[in-house]
Amino acid sequence: MKVGIGQINARVGDFSANAAKISDACARLARGGADFAVFPECAVSGYPLGDLVGYGRFVEAAQAALSALAGTLPIPAIVGCPRLDGGPAGARNSAYLLDGGKVSRICDKMLLPNYGALNDSRNFDPGRDFGVAEICGKSVGVTVCEDIWTLPSLPTAPRYENSPRPLEYFSDLKRGGGRLDLLVNISASVFSTANDTVRRSGGLLFEVSRTAGVPLVWCNLVGGNDAVVFAGGSGVFDASRAEPASKCLKKFEEDALAIDLDSLDGYDGDAFDFQGDSDLKRAIVMSLRDFVGKCGIRSVVVGLSGGIDSALVAALAVEALGRENVVGVSMPSKFSSSHSRTDAAALAENLGIEFHTVSIEKPVEAVEGALAGLFAGLPRGVAEENIQSRARGLTLMAISNKLGHLVLATGNKSECAVGYCTLYGDTNGGFAPICDLYKTEVYRLSNLVNREAGREIIPQNTIDKPPSAELRPGQKDEDSLPPYDVLDAILRLHIEGFKSASEIVAAGFDRAAVEDVLGKVARAEYKRSQYPIGPKLSAVAFSTDRKIPVSIKRGLQ
Repeated sequence: MKVGIGQINARVGDFSANAAKISDACARLARGGADFAVFPECAVSGYPLGDLVGYGRFVEAAQAALSALAGTLPIPAIVGCPRLDGGPAGARNSAYLLDGGKVSRICDKMLLPNYGALNDSRNFDPGRDFGVAEICGKSVGVTVCEDIWTLPSLPTAPRYENSPRPLEYFSDLKRGGGRLDLLVNISASVFSTANDTVRRSGGLLFEVSRTAGVPLVWCNLVGGNDAVVFAGGSGVFDASRAEPASKCLKKFEEDALAIDLDSLDGYDGDAFDFQGDSDLKRAIVMSLRDFVGKCGIRSVVVGLSGGIDSALVAALAVEALGRENVVGVSMPSKFSSSHSRTDAAALAENLGIEFHTVSIEKPVEAVEGALAGLFAGLPRGVAEENIQSRARGLTLMAISNKLGHLVLATGNKSECAVGYCTLYGDTNGGFAPICDLYKTEVYRLSNLVNREAGREIIPQNTIDKPPSAELRPGQKDEDSLPPYDVLDAILRLHIEGFKSASEIVAAGFDRAAVEDVLGKVARAEYKRSQYPIGPKLSAVAFSTDRKIPVSIKRGLQ
């Protein structure tokens, strides 16, 4: 039997375009010899849907597109789409078997996640029946994403101790002599450094196939939708045989492949799991490209300070959108070093982008002059420094309003964590591509950009010089922060490991440094709550995963 996997990039609410992608991919798979095809979770509607499913007309429109789609498919296909029901939430997340121009089977998602970036239990009602479909003479178990995340080794398993467990049901069915030839899982699995490890030998998909005793067809969504990234990398995984085998599709791009289940040879899943910095870079590029494209935006503007963060953002923007759609703006003040100005210009030349210089000296002088009476007798300090940052934010937003470019915020996770950013200044923007990259990762990806290009894209001086906001003479980041390798290690333990100060100190870090960092993190919560959205890359991203109140007593963490 040949199974076709159609890994598409769906846009939320673009029902006709999504259906057209499914129809086109299904036709290609049929020409490739596929007996039936599989498409991702919510392929017709896009995902995640959030509270859109509360609007009955939205779900009805998705259903109308699904019905029209059924008549265009040359072979049977399993397709994800929401549907209305009479439960408390009013909708279900379902897998449809489309065969012979009509819906022949509906299988509802049973396990509804409510953690991290996922809130299905808020928006959907759980299914009640285990899904088994007859397809091309084969008995096929049908599951949706979280339905297979119940292996004892998974941290998600305890969440579903008192819920129906589709994986266990199919495993028992097979072991009890029941008929089961294949297990299908349609998925929208959110990418992160901790979650993109499901394909490897001994990993989730391998163990699901081994547990069920049949090959597993896993079709995963690909693309960026707001702060969420789907990596694709779908495939067939067969650990039911003496020599396990797998065949994977591409990551971070649409792909369609007809796979002969009887001719699988070798296990390639390890090569398609998380590949470190190269995958982080590809995830950001795809996320930015999709955000701009799906929002109908044509171009972006980046404030180029001569520093490494803005340099990396500009380089990734060029890769995502093309140099003709990226504008760089240098906004020097009287404190800007000559190398910052020349590094910004060199970067723009290396990237081949439109480049402008707009001095902020006069706007800063005007604001300081207007405040002189109110500030009389008070020492200069952070307020005056932040006027510079806000003058830059004002400049970029004016350019955006006048010329239509989307402003990209250039802050990284380390600086956002400790509040080393200025509200309404460098936090301005519609999208923040590197907001979930730690500063040490920013350096690594900047070096990767140059290595992959085979030449200097990001000036080496930008990479080598000590980082500085340049808001006062001689300022360096390490005047206010620990070295970034130390800072990032503390932040990872606190943010992703949920470790308290005493636990981090016990891990070998200086108590004074830990307490200072964690105090900064707590005090900056209000800034992060106002930060532009950007792609989730880590296990715990500020944008999707970390839910901390702003008005709390400090020190509780």
